[in-house]
Amino acid sequence: MFGKLRRKFNSVIQDGLTLSENLSNSYLKSPSPSFEVNKAEYGIPSDVNLNAGCNLLQKNEDTWKDMHEMNEKNAMTASSIDKSITRIKDSTAKTYVDLTDLNVCLASLPKIEDELNKCMEMISNIGSQCQNFDMKLVELEDLMEEASLQENQLQHKFQMSMYKQKKMKELEEVRTRLATEHDENVRKYESELRKIQMERQAVFQDAFQKDVEMFMEKGVVPKVDHISKKATEVEVTLEEIVLDDADNNNDLENFLKD
Repeated sequence: MFGKLRRKFNSVIQDGLTLSENLSNSYLKSPSPSFEVNKAEYGIPSDVNLNAGCNLLQKNEDTWKDMHEMNEKNAMTASSIDKSITRIKDSTAKTYVDLTDLNVCLASLPKIEDELNKCMEMISNIGSQCQNFDMKLVELEDLMEEASLQENQLQHKFQMSMYKQKKMKELEEVRTRLATEHDENVRKYESELRKIQMERQAVFQDAFQKDVEMFMEKGVVPKVDHISKKATEVEVTLEEIVLDDADNNNDLENFLKD
């Protein structure tokens, strides 16, 4: 509204200034002789003063000038007022928007309060779940430690089993070696013993043969007080004497029959 009024007012002032300038150009010129001559040419009486009314025109021009300056000031003031009104309008609109937003926020306060209560409940539940989670983590750590301990025990048992198997294998090898050595020693001992028995048996067989011959010749069995031991210096019992010679057995049987 103020913009339209200002434009109209400026248009009127501009028209007045244009008219004033035209009048000034027409009537405020200084008189010249040629102009005086021209009055006769045009049939204008000489007593007619063509400069009449110039002062009035000058006064009107000054008035229009003052009005123009005042109109300029009014235009500037109107522009300033228009800007102020625009600022007030914008501020009022912004305040209205802020108040509307505030009203909406105030209206949503109960809902926000409900949401906050729900958030508090959720936080409380999350806290409880975190405590349970911490307890479960502690239990998990205990289980992991127990599993690690069991794994270490199994590893030690496995190592002990492997060590036992290794030692059992070594023991079996020692047993086998000792058994082999024992068998070899037994064979050597039996071989030596058999050799000694054969030697003794040959000695006893010779003595017996001599006794049988003496008995056959003289009919008397000589008494044996002492049998000299040989270099072996080993006593032999009757059970150790083995008669394997078939001829000697026959001689003994014939002797017993006679």
